[in-house]
Amino acid sequence: HLRHLAQRRRSAPSLVFGKALGMPWSPIEEASCWVSVEQSPFVLGIASESGELLLDECVQVTEGSKTKDRHLFLFRDVIVFAKLRSNASYHLKHRVGLGDIWLYGFEDGDGTAGEIDLRLTLVLAWALTFCLVCFR
Repeated sequence: HLRHLAQRRRSAPSLVFGKALGMPWSPIEEASCWVSVEQSPFVLGIASESGELLLDECVQVTEGSKTKDRHLFLFRDVIVFAKLRSNASYHLKHRVGLGDIWLYGFEDGDGTAGEIDLRLTLVLAWALTFCLVCFR
């Protein structure tokens, strides 16, 4: 697994989104590697259309009964979910305008619901898609 390509922030998801969408926050730290996330062709292609990369995170996305590891990229107007391939490239899974997303965070949650840590989980819904996004 190539999780070493980017350091993950370990803050609550609602804080991550709030900070990324306008509040001051410290820049994304990266582990040293031959190509940074911001310089990957996948990210550069989306950034040319959607503005600068605000946040990149490794997350678990649950749609229905299936949970998958995904990489989340947040741009000024778009959120992108991609699958990280073994050759350090990405495969687009979802690309959604932020104006089309309904977002709910469990800020007042008591901690967990089964195997889900509510303090690290967001509910995202758009068009015909509903998913849980769990930050690790």
